[in-house]
Amino acid sequence: MNPVFKDYLLVVGSYAKASNTGIYTVRYWSRSKHAVPSSYTLSVVVTTSGLENPSYLIKHPTKNRIFAASERLSHSGQVGEYAMEMQTGHMMFVQAQDVTKASPCYLAIDPSGRHLFSANYEGGSLSVFALHEHGGLARKTQEIAHQGNGPIIERQESAHPHAIAIDRQGKYALVTDLGTDEIITYEFHEVTESLSYVATHTTKPGAGPRLFIFHPLRSIGYAIHELNNTICVYDYDEATGMINEKQSVKTLPDDVTVKSTASHIAVSEDGRFLYASNRGHDSIVVYAIDETQGTLTPIQWISSGGKVPRHFAITPDGASLIVANQESDNISVLSIDPTTGKLTTTKAKLFVNKPTCVLVM
Repeated sequence: MNPVFKDYLLVVGSYAKASNTGIYTVRYWSRSKHAVPSSYTLSVVVTTSGLENPSYLIKHPTKNRIFAASERLSHSGQVGEYAMEMQTGHMMFVQAQDVTKASPCYLAIDPSGRHLFSANYEGGSLSVFALHEHGGLARKTQEIAHQGNGPIIERQESAHPHAIAIDRQGKYALVTDLGTDEIITYEFHEVTESLSYVATHTTKPGAGPRLFIFHPLRSIGYAIHELNNTICVYDYDEATGMINEKQSVKTLPDDVTVKSTASHIAVSEDGRFLYASNRGHDSIVVYAIDETQGTLTPIQWISSGGKVPRHFAITPDGASLIVANQESDNISVLSIDPTTGKLTTTKAKLFVNKPTCVLVM
């Protein structure tokens, strides 16, 4: 069988001063879906500066716009907008809009591509932005403040919204608040370009919900909890936006004693496997997803290829998992077995200073 060649652009965000390189455009090339480690290549195409701590990135679903969450901890953060040349990977800074008295750490765009949402960890709030027809930032339409705290004083002294998930209809937004141990459902109203409160799901005390995602094919949701290293599985009611917990699993093996915090989570495009990262244990855990219930069974733990795997992304062909290892200053590649979902270490690594997010174009 002739080899299959794959070629992707990666956009990598990081922690960096505005004057230093903060965003890296990387060319990722692989020889075949079942490639051996030597068949992977990573190379930096271009670097971009000008925005402080562009730690989270998201692409507009249909336009050539990239948005960056600028975590400026000493003052108000920003949402930055870039126009990307898809052939070359060059990014042109367009504008940045302030997030008042808060610092964004996560961004989401509704399915229509007309609104952007930011979860503002520092400052404890959410922001809603309207987008132009060409995909660019238009204006901020709403800010919502969260209130409360949790039992772990050093991390939960106040509200810390960490992420926001928009359902496939674009009707409901689910916000994970790490500081208050809550997953809050809001309804989105396109006419008024605003969110309204629906309900609150309270997690276990000290769990620290970090990120909620939806199963790509079923009415199931998954939340990863940073502080108690668990993933909860939820039935999701698309009519009401309500969630109902049905399972909780650990992200770490039973014999682990090292201090570790759970980080990122993603489901394979075919909905058969779930992947999560552990910072401290420095691993990726793989779960098989039950085809009827959506529940999880752990099948593998493997090194992330570096230290503190904050984020990762799966390539569109489902063959590779690209990891941002923040404290070892590298991105690494793990290959994915299409049948079992299990991961294999490769030799492919690339230096990136304090990488925090990987976006596959």
